[in-house]
Amino acid sequence: MLAALYQTVEAAWVESRLENVLQRQKELAALHSGVKNHRTALIAVLCQDPMVSDASACEEIELSLDAIQKLYESLDFPSTLARERSIQVGRSSSSDLTPLGPTLIQASPSCPLSSVILPLAAAIAAGSCCLVLCTTVPVSVELDKIIRSSLDQEAVGVLAQGAMDADDLAQFHFEVAVLQDPATTTNNFAATLRRRNPTVRVHAAPTGLPAVFVDRSAADVDAVASWLGGTIAQNPRQHPGRVPRLCFVDEFIIERLASQILRAFPSLEEAQRPMPDGSIMQDIADLLLRTFPSLQRKSILRNPRKLPALIMLERSDPINDETINQVADQVTTHYSGIILVPITSLDHGIDLWNQVNQGKTAQATYLFSASKEAFYLSQFLNSGHFFVNHIPTRSFGTSVYYILHVLRLFTNAVEIVMVAPTSDQDSYELPFRPGHFSRNKSISQIPLRDPERARLPWQSRSGHLNSKKISQPVGGRISYFEQGLIVGLSVAALTASGLVYLLTRGVKYYFR
Repeated sequence: MLAALYQTVEAAWVESRLENVLQRQKELAALHSGVKNHRTALIAVLCQDPMVSDASACEEIELSLDAIQKLYESLDFPSTLARERSIQVGRSSSSDLTPLGPTLIQASPSCPLSSVILPLAAAIAAGSCCLVLCTTVPVSVELDKIIRSSLDQEAVGVLAQGAMDADDLAQFHFEVAVLQDPATTTNNFAATLRRRNPTVRVHAAPTGLPAVFVDRSAADVDAVASWLGGTIAQNPRQHPGRVPRLCFVDEFIIERLASQILRAFPSLEEAQRPMPDGSIMQDIADLLLRTFPSLQRKSILRNPRKLPALIMLERSDPINDETINQVADQVTTHYSGIILVPITSLDHGIDLWNQVNQGKTAQATYLFSASKEAFYLSQFLNSGHFFVNHIPTRSFGTSVYYILHVLRLFTNAVEIVMVAPTSDQDSYELPFRPGHFSRNKSISQIPLRDPERARLPWQSRSGHLNSKKISQPVGGRISYFEQGLIVGLSVAALTASGLVYLLTRGVKYYFR
């Protein structure tokens, strides 16, 4: 089945079924209409997951529709024709996106719809033919209906992934691959695809865990409580890359924040409904009780199979990278509430979370603080997106993607590293654009003349740099480092002077 679908998609690519920009617009319009018409059926299949609510399913569908609309509006058929005509009459062109070729899209079980629609729409806008591997059969059936009724059936193929092994893809040649299923080893899939095509462009989501930081500088603790209680604590959806379950709160406001959340959402103090697999809740409860002694003195974990949606740790608990690392992955992956973790300072939280993520990039980090503190956090936390003083629920239904590059070292070992998307227009609402599935072919064109008389566009214009760009203004505000250095030197000089004075007085007194 997989081989037959790939041959169909490859044949459509060879025939250039999506080469025309107007045809791409028609395909996107049909895809938008298909998703909209199947809205009720999509909500039904998405809500078969007990952790996905109707509101969450609707949000994912709206995100998909908005992404298709933005990509549809970004295509401009008249301007494309005008650029082609300008090249034909002798002008240059610095931008000419050409689709790379057959594309593999692997769905994510956390957001099975948007993880397909967003890259699929961008690939169609680029002119690429796609093979889609879905993670769940019900969603796969609905997507297959949408594609058959709206898109070119030969240009896009849908298949339920099932228990597919990385070696199954070794016989197929893909130019672009979007790998989103954490159950499969991304590096193994990427390495397998590169055995067939060493230049394949692989997009994969970073594997760092998300988190929330609440600083004492936050203007309104009540508003923070509303955000946390309404968007995270009451959201049972399992998306380890986007939905944070650990909230690091300044120890001076953590008790006030917890009381405000419970006052606004009293149901959070009650036990959650049990998960389909009760043993997971049992494991989480046992892990929390072993790691944090303060929870043993409380009765909130008296029923291990039903955990409350809000758990607050105390300052007496061992809050360090070892204890948080023990619970972070399990809690973020399977727990449906939020755990408030006290921290002594921003630096404490930064060091703690960076060590837990072990250098991995998080997809999203949510900050509640003043602008100055938010800037400080964003500079030292490794994350693809930062949301300051808000938590958009739409971000829970998508992911940020990085390009996997292969570095061949002198030892012949292969290391796969992540490189951030190059476009400054990438956002959580539209993580994929046509440029992710295309390559740029620039055309530099001049009239034919003798080489000595030809004026090349890249001829040097200046032999020196403008040093005014790096000149520092006289006076002005000094940096924090310089302020600290001056204060430190002053204190050291004062201390040294005092010691010398005391030593002199002591010597005089001794020899009197």
